[in-house]
Amino acid sequence: MSYYDFLFVIEVLVGGLLSGVMYSLVAIGFVLIYKTSGVLNFAFETKELPQASETFRAVGYGHSAGTWKEIVKAYMDVGYQGILSIENEDPILPGEVGVQRALYVLKNVREELLNAPS
Repeated sequence: MSYYDFLFVIEVLVGGLLSGVMYSLVAIGFVLIYKTSGVLNFAFETKELPQASETFRAVGYGHSAGTWKEIVKAYMDVGYQGILSIENEDPILPGEVGVQRALYVLKNVREELLNAPS
């Protein structure tokens, strides 16, 4: 076996290992999604929304304002002071409308939490 054959074998082995690592990371991602949400649903059309196992809605339309209040309060209780980044993936409301409505709900949640009696 020549030197170049040996390098080729090493190259194939390393390439195979790297491919395996990538596939395992994807699999771990799927497992995390499934274990946290109980759902592994990647795509559906708008007409299928009522039958979908999980639909993305603007803040206040999927989960209630009360649920968001509990989420934000949990962050406040542990002293979190960073940015709360929420994606808007509502397939029904236009992007800007969904963001405006979510902002309205979250501003009210913030006011309720900051002005709550101690």
